[in-house]
Amino acid sequence: MSPRIPERGEIDVQKFHAEEGRKYLAAFALLSVVTVVINAALGQGGSASQWPAQNLVIVPMSLATGIAAIFIRRSWAQILALAIQSCCLRLILLRLESKPSPDISLDCSRTQ
Repeated sequence: MSPRIPERGEIDVQKFHAEEGRKYLAAFALLSVVTVVINAALGQGGSASQWPAQNLVIVPMSLATGIAAIFIRRSWAQILALAIQSCCLRLILLRLESKPSPDISLDCSRTQ
């Protein structure tokens, strides 16, 4: 989902967010919930050791996005949701994704 691009003039992203934000925020929140459910279902095996930890981070992101979709016209809700998203994404990238998976060998010197 993206704003229509006029042939001339500027793109009003604030207007687009006010009119369509509820839709794309709700879709993102729904996708996050589906991600948590799939991670929980598939994370029972030994090969997905980080998925439970990721779910603990994705849940607040989902809630923040859902609340932002409900309170689309409240700037405080939008700012708070963005702050939660940013902090959780940093946590995922810096803490969870930076650790090598025990199932993946990083030794490139061996040939298969």
